Amino acid sequence: MADRFWVGNGATTAWSATGPTNWSATSGGSNNASVPTSADNAIFNGTGATANGTSTISGTITVLSLNITAGFTGTIAHNATLTVNGSITLGANYTITGAQTLISGGTGTLTSNGRTWPNALTFSATAGTKTLADNWTVNGIFTNSGVNTLNGNNLFLNGNLVVSNALTGTTNITLQGAASVWSGAAGLACNLTLAGTITIPGTANFQNKTLTCLTGTVNAAGSTLNTTGSTFNTPGIEWNNIIITASGTITIQATLLAVSIATSTGQNVIFTGAAGFITETLNYPVTTTSGTMTFQEGIEYIITSAFTSYQSRMATLPTFTSSSGTNKTFITVRHGASCNLMGAFVRIDASGGRTIQAFDSAVTDCININAFSDFGAVSKTF
Repeated sequence: MADRFWVGNGATTAWSATGPTNWSATSGGSNNASVPTSADNAIFNGTGATANGTSTISGTITVLSLNITAGFTGTIAHNATLTVNGSITLGANYTITGAQTLISGGTGTLTSNGRTWPNALTFSATAGTKTLADNWTVNGIFTNSGVNTLNGNNLFLNGNLVVSNALTGTTNITLQGAASVWSGAAGLACNLTLAGTITIPGTANFQNKTLTCLTGTVNAAGSTLNTTGSTFNTPGIEWNNIIITASGTITIQATLLAVSIATSTGQNVIFTGAAGFITETLNYPVTTTSGTMTFQEGIEYIITSAFTSYQSRMATLPTFTSSSGTNKTFITVRHGASCNLMGAFVRIDASGGRTIQAFDSAVTDCININAFSDFGAVSKTF
């Protein structure tokens, strides 16, 4: 590993110019050292008579780290992809031109120094941990291609968010573009704020973090949001299909609106928080190993079209219950909606809507829920 300092005075302004090169082995030293490779640190510090000129990336470049200090007041023209497999520091005083992608690979610290990155930013397929030393704003597409961790300060996206592989961490991502798209079916486990005009065209995955939308609009028509263990604070946003893919707690901070809420089979799902949901359909599939769906006491959950939980009489009955051992929760099934249910109901008040008819079920301390069976009593001994 070696340090390479941009000093200029090469054959051309090209980053990769040779005979002579634009690089020195020392700060402000003579040029014609080797062009930095994937094992080297590329440093722009403006030291040297011609060090504040233009560096043009005209072919694919890979370096170990990129460090642009405040002393560099020249220009870097991103006319081809630049890959940095370690830390990245953008200078506060240089000019960025060109429209090509910056790729962050491996593990490193990313420092913006208040600069907006104008182009696409990609976390490469090489897994690693990225730490944002300060806030980053990206105008181009942000893509996560590998299994990466993103920690530290905030990431503001004015373009699209593409999650092609699992992205976890402590960073809050804000998708705030005027026409941004959230796509990619891989798991996103960073806090996400939707604050622009956002479209979700297909399947998105959000896990174990907080999803917030207090401003802006979201077009989720035709989409599926897979989630588990998450917190929702999205007042006024109507989601299409929400599928709870694993056992866990869904915390609802403002009324959750959806066309459909469903679980994978056999999950133990807890709804908690200060608000409930309004959904056209609630489907809790039954298998031979069914679980429990728990609702926050004192909160109302509204189903407008269909409440479904059944498979066969051989299945283990699921349980629908209040979170309290004494107080009820409210499940309102609107008049005209269908109920196709087998399950145990405990401390549920359904008085706000139609009577819930539960087949071959057990009902304990409930209001407006009836259990019935098509088996009559056997009165004759054969």
